[in-house]
Amino acid sequence: MNTKKIIYKAKIEDNYFFDMRNKKRQYALENADITMFWGLRGNGKSYSSKDFVVRRAMKDYLEGKENSFKQFGYVRRTSNLIKLATTTWGTRFNFKNGLKIESNRNGVFLVREEEIEVKKKVKTKKVVLGRLGVWGQIKIPENNKSLEYEEVDTLFIDEFVNEQGQYLPYEPERLASLIESVGRIKKMKIFMCGNSVSPENPYFSYYGIGYNDIPPQNWLYIYEIRNDEGALKRIAIENVGISQKLKKEKKESTASRLNSGTNYGNFSEGKDFLINNSGMVLTNPSKRLEYKYNIQLYGRCYEVHSYDKWGLFVRPGEEPHGKKYYLTKQDAVSDGRQSAFTSPEWFYYLCSSKGRTNNLFFKDIDTKTSFLDWLTRFKSL
Repeated sequence: MNTKKIIYKAKIEDNYFFDMRNKKRQYALENADITMFWGLRGNGKSYSSKDFVVRRAMKDYLEGKENSFKQFGYVRRTSNLIKLATTTWGTRFNFKNGLKIESNRNGVFLVREEEIEVKKKVKTKKVVLGRLGVWGQIKIPENNKSLEYEEVDTLFIDEFVNEQGQYLPYEPERLASLIESVGRIKKMKIFMCGNSVSPENPYFSYYGIGYNDIPPQNWLYIYEIRNDEGALKRIAIENVGISQKLKKEKKESTASRLNSGTNYGNFSEGKDFLINNSGMVLTNPSKRLEYKYNIQLYGRCYEVHSYDKWGLFVRPGEEPHGKKYYLTKQDAVSDGRQSAFTSPEWFYYLCSSKGRTNNLFFKDIDTKTSFLDWLTRFKSL
C-alpha cells in the first residue's frame, strides 16, 4: 500500500506578482522530483517562470564563462502551442550591452546586436551567442530526441491544466516519456505551471495528489510518497494565490467589475473553481440505488450502482460477493483474473451519452476526482 506524508510546509505571500526566485519555491525545486505551481490566473506564474529559466541559463555566460549555458526545455501539450509560444519569448527581456533573446522553431537563443560599417553605412549585425532553451511537446513523445536535450537540466511544463478539461489519452505517460528522454541519468529541476480552473486533472492522480492533498491557498507542501515496492518520490504542490496589492488593483479593473458575481469572477477572486468540481456529487442520493458490479482501477476498488433509471452511482469500496471488472491489465494480472479484464472504453460506453459522462454520479468529491482523473488517462471526456 502506498504511504504518503508531508515533509515540508511553507506559506508564501508574494509582494506583488508571483516570484519564482522566492527561497521557499527554490527549496521545492531543489528537493522535490517535480513541483506543481497550480493557482489563480493572472498572477504572473508563466512570466516569472520564463524569466527564471532564461536568466538561469545565462548565469555562467554573464559571469564570464563564454559559450557556457545551462539549457532549459519548454514543454507544451502540442506542437501548435509550441509554435504560438515562439512568438512571445523575445519580447519579454531587456538586457544591457546589446544582448537580446530571440526564439524560433529551433529554440530560444541569446544574441548580441553589434554595429558594423558596410560601405560607409552603419548596419546592425546579430551574433548568436548560444542556445538557452529547446522545445518539447507532449502529444508525440517520440519526436523529442534525447540528443537535443543533452545540455538541458531544467524542464518547464507550461499550462498543464486544460481549461476545457480535455486531455490527451495517456497524457501523464507521454510526459513521463519526454522526461525519460531528457533526464536519462542526470538530476534535473522539473516544474509545471497551471491555472486552478479545476482540481480534476490527470497529473494530480498520476503523481499521487488527491483532492484532499491540495494545500490551502498561498501554501506549498512537499509530499514524500512510497509505493509497495519501496520506491520513493517527492512531489511538491503550491496553491498559488494573488498578493493583496495585486488583488486590490485588479478589483478596480473593468474586467473585474464586469465579471463580478459570475462563475468566472468567483474563480478569478479565488472563491470557487471555474469548472465546478461539486457537479455529479450526490452525498445523499435521493433515488433508489441498485448494486451492479465492482470496478478496480489502479489498485482502487469502486462499487457501481444503477441510479434513477439511466444513471450510474460510483462510491469507494467493494461488494465482496459482487462481480468485479478490471479496467487495466495490470489490475487483472495482480488479482490473477486476466479473463475479467475489460477496457476503459467499455465503461465509457456504459456511462456516456455522445461522449459526455453526464449520467455518472459519485459519493464525494474525492471519489469523483480520483476516478475521473484515472479514466482521462485513457480517453478524453
